[in-house]
Amino acid sequence: LIKGTEVKITPEMMKDVRRKVMEQMIDEALQLQIMKKFDITVEGPELDSAWGMMEERLEVGKGQLENYLKENRIPIQLVKDQIKSALGWHKYITE
Repeated sequence: LIKGTEVKITPEMMKDVRRKVMEQMIDEALQLQIMKKFDITVEGPELDSAWGMMEERLEVGKGQLENYLKENRIPIQLVKDQIKSALGWHKYITE
């Protein structure tokens, strides 16, 4: 998030970003629990498609997202869980 901005981040802004990230992580954990409770899965082509869209948004090149995440010390599983929770939550609220 911060890496993608050219704005100078103040300590106050960083505090706000940390709070928002923590809230998002809590929401994602709750969404994953609901998915488990209702046996909602996100796998295969659906997950691959979302992964590919993330590569396009970040302009890292096809098949390079994992390298990008490693270089930026971002846990791969964290990103996969974020994708799964977003797609699974969409399934939950639309089905």
